[in-house]
Amino acid sequence: MKLMARFMDKVVQVPIAGCWIWTASHIESVGYGRFGVSNGEVEYAHRASWRLFCGEIPKGMYVCHHCDVRLCVNPHHLFLGTAADNMRDASRKNRIVLPTTEQRLRGEKQPMSKLTNDQVRHVRASEMSNAALAKKFGVDPSAISRIRSRRTYASVQ
Repeated sequence: MKLMARFMDKVVQVPIAGCWIWTASHIESVGYGRFGVSNGEVEYAHRASWRLFCGEIPKGMYVCHHCDVRLCVNPHHLFLGTAADNMRDASRKNRIVLPTTEQRLRGEKQPMSKLTNDQVRHVRASEMSNAALAKKFGVDPSAISRIRSRRTYASVQ
């Protein structure tokens, strides 16, 4: 049986809502359908639907639902987005509450922080090598490099 026919054999179309409900295997903990695409390879049914009807999914992109029905595989109810797009969409629909910029923990207030804001300022002002500063503060030299390039602790002035 062709892939498309095998896929559609596992779908029930709901006329009023327009959703195509996946009736085959699904992962209960997340609520998404599963589809065996080839040679034992399995993917989420909504992602398989996108590939079948719309084409490839660019690396790192999510297949999101306009309808918020996790078992829906109607390609017209799906859209591509980044992880951030998916979170904003969920927030707009009041499914999650995103923290405001003020609520996000930065610098030394972040629980995983290894250094204080004063130590970060010292690192940026210092002419010592990354290795020497790393030894002084008990962190990896790559952490010092990320601080200096502002990839971490960007909020610390």
